[in-house]
Amino acid sequence: MAKFKRDTFPSKKIDLLKNYQDLFARSNAAYLVKYEGIRVEDLTKFRKNLDQVGSSFKVVKNRLAKLAVKDTVYAPFDKELVEGTAVIFNTQDPISTIKILTKATADFEQLKLVSGIFKEEKAYYPLNDLIKLSKLPPKEELVAQLLYLFNSPITNFARTLNEIPTRLVRTLNQIATKSA
Repeated sequence: MAKFKRDTFPSKKIDLLKNYQDLFARSNAAYLVKYEGIRVEDLTKFRKNLDQVGSSFKVVKNRLAKLAVKDTVYAPFDKELVEGTAVIFNTQDPISTIKILTKATADFEQLKLVSGIFKEEKAYYPLNDLIKLSKLPPKEELVAQLLYLFNSPITNFARTLNEIPTRLVRTLNQIATKSA
């Protein structure tokens, strides 16, 4: 076990605290997970999946992490930062990260999702709410559905306007057929 000199140890803690504060400040969302007992290979695979969606997995020192979240939007994590906790910091799409987290928790029973916070919304999400969010379709699909809904009234209006001359032509065609 490495020994620290008394005069250098506090500065290392201060540096670590500043690092945590910076990670929380730069992230769009953060999630707490319990990871005790998970195999290193599984954790490595999980971390690679997180990297693909702009997220990083950090094992934190709970006391320092509690200081880092104090007076921030992430303050609700204070009570949940206890033994064997890691924080997942997200800088891109928070929903993609939740999908990876819920899949990983299903694959690895030692990995347990605790909660999450979305910085922009200043919203705390317990486990059940995160599971609901993970079932949302991808962002691109939601945008496509929204655009379809916006176009729908216009399309229906155009069809209705087109139906008037079409009916007139059909009626004239039936009159011409009966006359002949």
